[in-house]
Amino acid sequence: MQAIILAAGEGSRLRPLTQNRPKALLPVAGKPILGHVITSLRAAGIRNIIVVVGYRSEMVMKYLSPFDDIIVVHQTTQLGTADAVAAALPLVTKDVLILPGDNYISSASIMNLIRYTNSVLVTRSKESARYGVLTLKDNYITSIQEKPKHVTSMLISCGAYHIAHSLCASIPSYGYDMTDFLEAVISHVPFTAVHTNEWEDAIWPWHLLGLNDSLLSQISPIKHGKISSLAVIEGKVFIGKGATIGPYTHITGPVYIGDDVTLPSHVVIGPGCSIGARSYIGPFTTLTHSLLMEDVTIQGQGYIVGSVIGESSHIHAATKLISGEGAMKMPQGDLVESHFGAIMGSDVMVGADSMISHTIIGNGAEIGIGCHVSSAIISDHMQVR
Repeated sequence: MQAIILAAGEGSRLRPLTQNRPKALLPVAGKPILGHVITSLRAAGIRNIIVVVGYRSEMVMKYLSPFDDIIVVHQTTQLGTADAVAAALPLVTKDVLILPGDNYISSASIMNLIRYTNSVLVTRSKESARYGVLTLKDNYITSIQEKPKHVTSMLISCGAYHIAHSLCASIPSYGYDMTDFLEAVISHVPFTAVHTNEWEDAIWPWHLLGLNDSLLSQISPIKHGKISSLAVIEGKVFIGKGATIGPYTHITGPVYIGDDVTLPSHVVIGPGCSIGARSYIGPFTTLTHSLLMEDVTIQGQGYIVGSVIGESSHIHAATKLISGEGAMKMPQGDLVESHFGAIMGSDVMVGADSMISHTIIGNGAEIGIGCHVSSAIISDHMQVR
């Protein structure tokens, strides 16, 4: 059995987070989404893996460089999922699994998919209008509609397939997307629906918080670094090499703390947090249910809830990022109900004594001292005073 992982797309709905890295490389629970997919495949016994890259391909290739057994192929232009599969087909010599590199799929789900040749992983979703919506008869797929305007079912394709080798060569013949292929062949080749509850996608940036929660439940409570005897650590907490946990810091898991992170003293880290390598969180700061990428600085007396903070962002002292909710008009035109604190791109600067709620902040933007911002979308490099 071989596997093709599709990691060529950008994930434009997750901007500004994907402006500088593809969706598959967004970190959750300590490693990129793509890394979790590879882990699940290996746990299911699959070692023959091909990864299709495209957008920001050099970053994906750098991440994959330590994996000597993974072959990388390029999709020159991101035309669709079937076109991406076509780039890998010359290397396919047996039945193949096709998986998205930017969704989480458990090893148990993959093992179930392996059991049924010509099958599709399916689940129920409240966001079914954004996926391929399926109808079934006797657990065989009878129709698929890609992103229908009028939804008649909550049953969707997870974008994961087990395809017989005899069918592989025909995949590019029916269109650019795998749904085109499936729609064309199900009239004469039975495709089994393999049901799962262990699949998760991030459609919008705040969905990364839920994905992070799900994957943090799987971390190993390993503690490296220098940890003060006066620190309190409860629950499942991973602490990376070179990290410093100072006195009177209180950490309640599940929490992931990356390499060389510094929590000097009197820091409170609540459940559902992932903190990227080399980040610094100042004294008397509270952080909960949040995802920090690499090299983030949060100065003292901060209060951060329900937020995603991009790499190399700097939040000055006594700033609050507080969860808010409501409908948000996204740049793509969608009006989406959401609940989060702040979504920040990379290299964002936030001045001291600011308060931000339910706001997306673009890469390189600056928020001035003492600003209050709520339910807004701030463009890249914009200055708010």
